[in-house]
Amino acid sequence: MMETFPSENEHPCTTTFYEELRPIVNKHINSIDDLAKKTGISDTTLWRWSNSVNVKLPDPNKVLDLLCFDSKKNSLLDIANHYSGAIAQFLRDSFPEQMSKRSLINNECHTIKDQYDFCIYYICGTERGASEDELITILGQIAIKKAEIPEHQVTAALVKSFGEFAKNKIANLVAANVIAKSESGNYTRVIKNTYIKVQDGLEKGLQLLTDFIKPSEWGQGKNIFYMFQESVPPQVAEEITQTLNDAYLACKEKAEKNKSNAQDAVPYVFSVIGERLWFDSERIGQTEEIIQ
Repeated sequence: MMETFPSENEHPCTTTFYEELRPIVNKHINSIDDLAKKTGISDTTLWRWSNSVNVKLPDPNKVLDLLCFDSKKNSLLDIANHYSGAIAQFLRDSFPEQMSKRSLINNECHTIKDQYDFCIYYICGTERGASEDELITILGQIAIKKAEIPEHQVTAALVKSFGEFAKNKIANLVAANVIAKSESGNYTRVIKNTYIKVQDGLEKGLQLLTDFIKPSEWGQGKNIFYMFQESVPPQVAEEITQTLNDAYLACKEKAEKNKSNAQDAVPYVFSVIGERLWFDSERIGQTEEIIQ
């Protein structure tokens, strides 16, 4: 087996990046299996980083997992400042919005056992939070929806019965110092300014939207859902992505400026997703060792 390296002339930025990343991985090379378990990065990926095999920049979320472990820091800005050169620039380019907000890496997802925990976690991440009774009702309604119980059979007593398990979930999250009861009596998240990793967001965040989306209430002005597809030039795909990003930031700014803990305030969630219905052919085989 021969280790292969990208040409400096062909991939200067990528090569510089891996030259900086390689010693960070090699620092832990004697316990690479342990490193893989602690970071969630596969042995093969770590091997490729260690040997500078990749010809394209890696998944920034995986790099962040490694750097968070290596630096022992949990602020994206602190992690970027801990390193220099191509690595620091890579992080700033990959997470510009999180850098500006000094977001913290979310290390609480290991306490989120299931989708119901995530629901509590997300609702309590708002300014108002929610009371125990409200969380019991919300989780009860989700459980009833999943059980596909006909709407005409649903009563307040049934909702409360189905949601009673929320009490234990609230207690567990309080014990883990993830949420706490505020002076208003509502539960709110202890740390709100966190960056949830993409994989957790995709798995749990999209399910959260599925649990709550109410097509029967479309037209009332408080929910929305659109999907559209078309083949466009790469430059246009980038322009659309930027437009979606700008729209997200504008909506987020409006929500943050108007956040409220008033009793009539409602927890509102919005998500922006845009992706190519395509896979880069040059990435095929990158998970395999290169043998010559």
